[in-house]
Amino acid sequence: MIIGASSFASPLEELVNEVDSVELYVPKMELYEGRKLQHDRVRNVSDILSTSSGVTSVHAPYYANVPTYPAKLCVDTANMKGSDFRLMEESIELAAYFQSRVVVLHPGLVGNNRQDSLSKMVDNLKRLAGFADNCGVMLGLENKEGTAPGNLCCEAGELVRAVEEVNSGNLGITFDVGHANLTAGGRSGMIREFMETVRPLV
Repeated sequence: MIIGASSFASPLEELVNEVDSVELYVPKMELYEGRKLQHDRVRNVSDILSTSSGVTSVHAPYYANVPTYPAKLCVDTANMKGSDFRLMEESIELAAYFQSRVVVLHPGLVGNNRQDSLSKMVDNLKRLAGFADNCGVMLGLENKEGTAPGNLCCEAGELVRAVEEVNSGNLGITFDVGHANLTAGGRSGMIREFMETVRPLV
């Protein structure tokens, strides 16, 4: 069994000695000043990782309208501009640099028209998947929690549809069982059904 944890919860230098796998949570790692990547801090992370033989993944920036999340790093994957693409591409490049296996992405926001937003997100993910392919990195689109219905891909069917429409060998699903539990309201049968639906793409 592989035991993992996120740098969202604890300092990286502590985690690498305690677990087998670490998620490098880019929004909370203070790698940026505004939207400018600080390369000295990136090298410091690389130095810390060099002391461990564990595996890593990278969690890319996403949209969060809360005071604890850095506003300059907000990205809605259904509504991306040039600087948003560059920010996400930097997370992919960081994953390649850190020799991480996967970059985790959040789905975008529903917005005023769910279908339009889903279509835009699919187009944006196609571009990011192509970039990830060039970097030798896999992307994982994470299921969001049903208690936040303003997000796309809370339901298994919509998540699978999005990934299938992107149709890239560099995009799969990152299954968050906690989010699925919230979506299912704690009903174990619904959680199992969710898991079975997404399993082929995880």
